[in-house]
Amino acid sequence: MEQIIHNLKDPSWWFTGIFFIVLGIVLTWLAPKISRLLPYYKVEYGRWQNFRRLSFIHKNRQHKVLINWHIARYWAIATLSTLYMVFAALMYMISPEIISNGYNRLALSALVLPAYILNFIVIETKKETLSLVQAHIAWNQRGNRNNL
Repeated sequence: MEQIIHNLKDPSWWFTGIFFIVLGIVLTWLAPKISRLLPYYKVEYGRWQNFRRLSFIHKNRQHKVLINWHIARYWAIATLSTLYMVFAALMYMISPEIISNGYNRLALSALVLPAYILNFIVIETKKETLSLVQAHIAWNQRGNRNNL
């Protein structure tokens, strides 16, 4: 009961409560406006990504050297990502008490965040490389069929 009375007398408690009430009202007001625009931008972003992917494939599918370069690039990035993960695991095993303390969460984030970023880069590079190789195989088969 004393804690409730103490909270009612504390201005920071009131500010926090009022702030989140106002934030909820603003988000409730903004949600319909944003949700009306979201499908349009989602479709446009999808079209842009598809155009970017198809133009990348169209430019590079005929060149064996570029395809080999993209494959080597993928494997280099994947190897770098794996090495960084091993490095991060070793750093955590060497000094877990330093990193896992409550006041050092920033150090843990700084250690793990690049691994996530590298993994996303590896995933995107793999998608691009795989679609490029598939397009190259299809292009070669089409060319061989016409030459027979």
